[in-house]
Amino acid sequence: MSTGKLVKDYRPLMEYLSLSAPEHRNRVLPSNKDFDVIKSWVLEKPKKVSELIRELTNVKKVLIDGELAVRAVEKAWGLRMSEDLAIKEISEELAGWVLEVSEELGLIKLSSK
Repeated sequence: MSTGKLVKDYRPLMEYLSLSAPEHRNRVLPSNKDFDVIKSWVLEKPKKVSELIRELTNVKKVLIDGELAVRAVEKAWGLRMSEDLAIKEISEELAGWVLEVSEELGLIKLSSK
């Protein structure tokens, strides 16, 4: 359930997931816990999409394996980057994907405002 509204190129994330062991993959994939967190953030105080992405990126960042992230970005884009940058890229794509799915499920409405 990706719309491309927030994430324009899913290749690094898809490579990351394909390189991940099933147990790890299951920990990082969008989950009901993610959707509950998003609903609580939005109910607590409406937020801009950029704020939601930043907050969700920080939540997801701790789940990302740096070595796998580097390999995934290199395989997807042919770029070698530091672990920190690769983790940031994968966690931002993951955050955007969770928000796109949230919109598809009718939990939130993404706007460009």
